Amino acid sequence: LAREQYDKGAETFDAATALYKQAESQAREVRRGRRERARAEEAGDRAAEGQRRAAAAEAERHAPALWNEASAKSAEAQAALAREQYAEGAETFDAATALYHQAESQAREALGHQRDQVEQARLTLAERRRSALAADAASHAPSDWKDAEASAASGEAAFARETYTEAGQAFAQAVALYSRAEERALEVIRTLDIARAEAEKGRQAAALAWRAATQAHASKYAAESLRAAENTEAQANAAFNRREYALASSTFAEARRQFTAAAQMASVAADAEARRVEAMMSDARRSLESGDVAACLRQLAVVVALRPGHPAAEELREQAEKRLRQVEAAAAGAEPADHEVAGDGQGNTTAPAPAAPTTV
Repeated sequence: LAREQYDKGAETFDAATALYKQAESQAREVRRGRRERARAEEAGDRAAEGQRRAAAAEAERHAPALWNEASAKSAEAQAALAREQYAEGAETFDAATALYHQAESQAREALGHQRDQVEQARLTLAERRRSALAADAASHAPSDWKDAEASAASGEAAFARETYTEAGQAFAQAVALYSRAEERALEVIRTLDIARAEAEKGRQAAALAWRAATQAHASKYAAESLRAAENTEAQANAAFNRREYALASSTFAEARRQFTAAAQMASVAADAEARRVEAMMSDARRSLESGDVAACLRQLAVVVALRPGHPAAEELREQAEKRLRQVEAAAAGAEPADHEVAGDGQGNTTAPAPAAPTTV
């Protein structure tokens, strides 16, 4: 009985030993599975990080073949994890990570090339902007200039974000807008130059008309008209200085017309005055010849007032004054002496006979 019990106990121990071995084997499998799962999860994390870096480098656009292959590998690895095939999943994740790294590298190389191109476009933009600025496009083509500035600012913002495609498009648009603004500004400048030249011609013509009016003594004979013309000319000069050349041209033309009219009025008045002076000189000569010295001098006074320093009037006045002195002297000589008027003491009061008149 004891032997049978020993044999049974041995069998039981053997069975327990086998179970322990099975349990140990299962435990090893569980531990191995956990390690493989952890390794697969770590590989998945690396693949996810590689995907994020590749996406940041725009690998999907710049390296689409590698990106698609890496994405496919990542999907295969996820499927292996779902089947709890952790070793396969880890290996596939590692392959996806390598592909993502290649895609990132290729994308960054493409980005570097694209950055160089956009940087060149940026330099071109700066040059076009300086050229447009030199043409004063901000003043002469404000709408195009404003649009160009906005597009350039948008490009700079995109460049700072390293979104080079967007930056390149914005810079290209800005270059076109700056070029158009410069072209329109230059056209405005050409138009202004032509208008300025025309206004300058008008100013010179007005100046010549003013000189003619001055030479015609308009300040004396047409003073009000001359002042009006000078005021108009001042308005034209003010418009010219404001670069309102069309207004300046028309105003200079009006000033010229007014100066010409003033000169004509002065000429007519001067001719009328000359005829009046000539008539008065003739009357003065006749008065002197007839012996009416006072009338002669009155007429000469008017002539000298009209024409100060008139040579013939001055000469005739000297003759009239000389004649007047002769007449006064003759009159003084013809007056009787006091003793003759009172008598000679013997009752004789007869005045002597008057002297013969002096021939003038």
